[in-house]
Amino acid sequence: MKNFLTQKSNLQIFTFTIFMLINTLISVFSAHLRTNKFIIHVKHNDGNLKISYVNFVYKRHSIRKGQPFDHISSDTTSDKGVIKVKAGRKSSRKVASDFTSWTNGNFALSENPKKLNFAVEGELTVMIENKKTLQAVKAILSDIVIAQGHTLGVNNWYLGGPNCKHYSLHLKLKNEGNHKVTCRDVNHHPWCFTRIGNNIKSFYLEQGRCNN
Repeated sequence: MKNFLTQKSNLQIFTFTIFMLINTLISVFSAHLRTNKFIIHVKHNDGNLKISYVNFVYKRHSIRKGQPFDHISSDTTSDKGVIKVKAGRKSSRKVASDFTSWTNGNFALSENPKKLNFAVEGELTVMIENKKTLQAVKAILSDIVIAQGHTLGVNNWYLGGPNCKHYSLHLKLKNEGNHKVTCRDVNHHPWCFTRIGNNIKSFYLEQGRCNN
C-alpha cells in the first residue's frame, strides 16, 4: 500500500512538472517579437498617384500581458505606405476592449472585435503625390488607432479613431463586406479609409468623405 501511494505521488509530481514545462514552453514561444506590416494604398489609382510619405508618431499601445512590444517605424515602398509594428501576436479581450474604447466605436468594421493581438494609437501623416504633376496633398490625422487581430488563419487589421465615422456596405458578390471609415484630419478635411473583406491586411486611402 505504501509503495502504491509513493508511486501515485511520484506520478502526480511528474504530471505536474510536465504540465508546468509545457506552459513555460508555450509562453516562451508565443512571446516572440514579430514585424507586423500595416499597408496603405491609394484608392482608385490610375497609375499616376503614389504614397510619397507616411509617418506614425506613437502615443500609446495595448498588448496582452507578457507579450513584447518594441517600436514602430514607417516607410514607403512601391507607391505604398508601410507602418511596421514590432510586437508579439497573442490575442486578448483586454486589447479589443481598449481598441473599441479608444476609437469610440468608430472603426472600419461592422462589429466590435472580440480579441486583438495589439492596438497602437498615434498621429498618422500621409502624403499622396501625383507622379506627373508632382502636386501633393497631405493628411495629418491625430489619435488614429490601428490594431491587429486574427481570423481564418490570417492576421487582419483594424483602423479607426475618435475623429472618425464608421460606414459599412455589404457586397452581395462573394458575400464580402466593404468596410469604410471617414476620418477628419487636423484641418477638419475628410479622408476615407477602406478595408475590403475580413482577411485584407491593407487599407485604401482617398481624399474626401466615404460614400455609404
